[in-house]
Amino acid sequence: MSSSAQGLLYCVSGYDDYLLECIGSIQSAREYCPHLAICVVSDLEEGTDTLKRYADELILMEPPDEWFVPWGAGLLQKIKALQKSPFERTLYLDTDTRILSSDVERIFEKLEYADIAMIEATPSQSVSRKLYGRFMYNTGVVAFRNTRPVKELLTAWEVLHVRHLRAIREGREDSFQYVSHLTSISDKQDLLQNDQLALALLCPHEGKGEVRVEVLAPLWNWRPNELPKRRGVYIHHARIYKKKRWAK
Repeated sequence: MSSSAQGLLYCVSGYDDYLLECIGSIQSAREYCPHLAICVVSDLEEGTDTLKRYADELILMEPPDEWFVPWGAGLLQKIKALQKSPFERTLYLDTDTRILSSDVERIFEKLEYADIAMIEATPSQSVSRKLYGRFMYNTGVVAFRNTRPVKELLTAWEVLHVRHLRAIREGREDSFQYVSHLTSISDKQDLLQNDQLALALLCPHEGKGEVRVEVLAPLWNWRPNELPKRRGVYIHHARIYKKKRWAK
């Protein structure tokens, strides 16, 4: 498939459970946005035929190196997948999401004025935000443009996340000042292996730097399992769609 103006992107990495989650999310996209192109980036050795039946394009990538911690490795694959998007304007969705409105395509209008758009990760919905104690983005729903500043941001994000994972492997968690306020090694490891920490460090929400950031309203990435009474949710991103109970 040649490069399209806009489309949906998914990453399926590590476990078949995420393939099943992805199919459910794609089905919701087909219901509300049947003409929107869908690309899946995957490192699964099996399941490619299944993914091809649901997606318009399948891009294969290498599995993560075995020395990475499992959760952090999967998040690293997501960062790599973002860099492989074939679209000029991309809406990336985690696999445990459901599109609930045809108006979800309005997200691309926001990219007229922004390079990347995400919601805030709130302390009530994010353990990592609680640990960090500062502003973070939730990266389960990310809209972005294929521009030089964004490409540079994604590359830097991957590099810093790899540094964090290697530090965990080598027992050097204390080498990062921004986790020094935590006393528990396990808390430091949990925070360092979350991709959202590296992004928060590289992409401040105050509007500094070359990348123009739009902080989306929560309805674009609704995190509670329960939907609000007034509805209006564009994307539901909740644990009820997870196939792995231990997933963070």
